[in-house]
Amino acid sequence: MTTPARGGHHVAVRVADLERSVAFYVAAFGGRQRTRPVTLTGAFPEKIYGGGPGCTVRLCHVGFAHGAVELFELSPPRPPFTAPQADAGIMHAAFQVDSVHQTADAVVDAGGAVVGEVIDWGGKPFAYCTDPDGNVLELAEVSCEETYGLVEKVFPGSLIATDNDQGATGAAAVPANEEDS
Repeated sequence: MTTPARGGHHVAVRVADLERSVAFYVAAFGGRQRTRPVTLTGAFPEKIYGGGPGCTVRLCHVGFAHGAVELFELSPPRPPFTAPQADAGIMHAAFQVDSVHQTADAVVDAGGAVVGEVIDWGGKPFAYCTDPDGNVLELAEVSCEETYGLVEKVFPGSLIATDNDQGATGAAAVPANEEDS
């Protein structure tokens, strides 16, 4: 039997300056530093993080109401990874916020940048931004469940049926597969 995931736990983010990044996530997202920086040396960071011989990693956590970011500073330093989202393994991390517009302003004030502009998607504001290291972050005012309803609104027929055959909006959903028909 598979044990289901309870939800997102944290996202690990590589940064160039640990203290600068802690300050950014605290200022832009109202996070709270939960751990002091710790340093990992030896075989673990060399093998697990692919840092190679002599690599050290400093890390700490910034927590939010739900979940956290785990910030990693590698030494020797690595150049920033600024590939377009289409080329990245993990394209972005999303944050549910009270106000996309206010958070976008806070991101800029804290040293990040807004990518493009705040957009209306399905009647709700969304925005993409970057932290000081170029890591891409999404800002949304809606929950995951509400997001599924917006996808259905923009792309009718995209919502997969749930146990009660109702989608996040309460509308009938499409079957998950032919066996559900």
